[in-house]
Amino acid sequence: MRLGTLTVYEVTDDELRLIEAGDPSTVLFNFGIGSASLGVGIGATLLASTVTSMPIFIVLVLLTIVGILAGVVLLVFWRRMARKTSSLIATVRARAKTQYMSATLASGSITTLRPG
Repeated sequence: MRLGTLTVYEVTDDELRLIEAGDPSTVLFNFGIGSASLGVGIGATLLASTVTSMPIFIVLVLLTIVGILAGVVLLVFWRRMARKTSSLIATVRARAKTQYMSATLASGSITTLRPG
């Protein structure tokens, strides 16, 4: 019977706070998708229908432009924030790997095979 392994990661207080808070970029992603969808939907409505009132046409065109631009900007911000979170997790894992290698070398548990 084989038992699983336990991996322990050393995490600083600041890193722990960031991980506990969760990834705030998901809110940006949701609003970005919603804004872009709204802009595209209003744009499709403009293309498929005839608007007789010029003020309503202008408002719909502005909503289309603002919706699409807001969606793109929010998705760009989401991507940047998601990379920071991924970078933090990678840093913690790299630190654990470095500490594991140092402890293994210090304990002398690594053996080398020599051709013989």
